[in-house]
Amino acid sequence: MVLRNTIMGKAFWDFDDRKQKGRNLVRSDKVKKMHSGWSVGSETHTSKKYIVKIIGDKPECNCEDCQASNYKCKHIHAVELYIKKERDPSGEIKETKELKVTYSQNWKAY
Repeated sequence: MVLRNTIMGKAFWDFDDRKQKGRNLVRSDKVKKMHSGWSVGSETHTSKKYIVKIIGDKPECNCEDCQASNYKCKHIHAVELYIKKERDPSGEIKETKELKVTYSQNWKAY
């Protein structure tokens, strides 16, 4: 981990480190879709789970890192990756890619 800076006296970690830890959580199958959001298991405490919710376009997590820093924590990164690479019922990974659809405008019609 790379200690980058402090916010309000608390240390926060490099964003790339958070993203990598999020990837590790997805790979280790610790992200589960729930009725009210996603449950993300802790890397270090097997019984601990964090809840990630996406309200509008703002993700929220109940972990200490997210609450203290207001930055995306590893759990939010994990959920974002999980959403992009969901598993179908047979266990196959399907990847969702964003496409920007553009339409030509017939301005004379307006």
